[in-house]
Amino acid sequence: MVPLVASAVSAQAASGSLAVTTLGRHGAKVSTTVTVVAVPSGQTYRVTSGKRISLPAGRYLAMTDIWEHGTEGLGTDTIGARVVQVSGSTSMTLDARKGKAVKVSLDTPADVTGPPRISAQVCAATVSNPARQNDTALQAMPRTDNCTSDLMAEVRDDSAPYSATVHVTPGTWQPRDDLVASNGDSVGVGFPKVRTLKAGQSFTQSFGRAAWSPMHYLPMVEEKSVTFLPGGLIGDPDVGVYGADPTKETVVLSKGSTTVKKQTLTNWGTGDAEFSAGIHSVGWYDLSVDAHRYRPGINFPAGMLSSRATLDWHFKADPNKAMVAPVFMTRFLPTGLNSHNQAAANSTTTVDVRAGRGSQGPDVKFTAVTAKSVRVWSSADGGKTWRAATVKHSGSTWQASVHNPASGAVALRSEVTDAAGDRSVETVYRAYAIG
Repeated sequence: MVPLVASAVSAQAASGSLAVTTLGRHGAKVSTTVTVVAVPSGQTYRVTSGKRISLPAGRYLAMTDIWEHGTEGLGTDTIGARVVQVSGSTSMTLDARKGKAVKVSLDTPADVTGPPRISAQVCAATVSNPARQNDTALQAMPRTDNCTSDLMAEVRDDSAPYSATVHVTPGTWQPRDDLVASNGDSVGVGFPKVRTLKAGQSFTQSFGRAAWSPMHYLPMVEEKSVTFLPGGLIGDPDVGVYGADPTKETVVLSKGSTTVKKQTLTNWGTGDAEFSAGIHSVGWYDLSVDAHRYRPGINFPAGMLSSRATLDWHFKADPNKAMVAPVFMTRFLPTGLNSHNQAAANSTTTVDVRAGRGSQGPDVKFTAVTAKSVRVWSSADGGKTWRAATVKHSGSTWQASVHNPASGAVALRSEVTDAAGDRSVETVYRAYAIG
């Protein structure tokens, strides 16, 4: 059955009723839970078969799974659905005897153990679905790249946050996460790195941890221009650049007090958005990016985290020398948060900070750059005022101690510099919440 959200309706609005009887493959009554969906609003109700439910007059879809014990194996499932017009006292029957058998077999030798399994669903596709879901799954990776790469073993399809444990056979698995917005639209699909497991091994895959931030693309100097691709600016670093949300951003290139070019872009609905500004002399340039989540038709929830991210890069460029700018992006990982990405009020949060450089195209020189210093600030008032955090360097990471306010959310800002004077400032607004 598709996941749908049950909603209440007032007694005053009800002008009809519906009773659904469900019959098994041998004609006997079978008790099931019936999902009843109003068309086209998507208002959803659940009722036990045989019991009457009060409904407003109108058109509905009634759906259920009729499961019966069997003498062989685990029994049978029959997926059934019918359209019904409710007016006054209405009754209908979902009869498993009208179902058609579906069989499945595996090639020999099979790559998996255990009995074959069929996954089935019935979908109310003509309605607007009010559910907001996170559908996590594991996808077996085939030996060859073919349609079997789309065979998924669902872990859980539910409103986040949640955690789930799944046991799999040894082999290579692709975790994935499908997001569905409040209007039923698919928001995106995330594919973290593939995992290969031996017997007894385990791994944890996180989705949606704070804080989402810029992840990949750095400014480039080529063909006497500074170019920048506005992709992956607000994304889940646990998933990767292809799991980033679409954004609208303002990009500005300056030299000293002179603005070379200013442009507003979005990567929504296009894969070729690019900022490019010609330069004519050697010197120090500043490239600023101010990105907001953006997707037409989607109302982002109030209080959504990582709603905005900014980047301010300062680097030296020569129009006659192609290179990736020697600047950084920061990965913030607040530790000790609860499943809602919240820290306790008036507490101290340790934030792991990594200064990274995403690899770029092979046609532009990409040099190793070492961070000389990393500074971190936090803000409890949306960036109006900032408070310096104590930062300790440990190996390839820095750890910042951030003092949390009594309520609201915390913005994080970092400044990374190298020995040559190149500077990278990154800010993530509403990086994590207080609760």
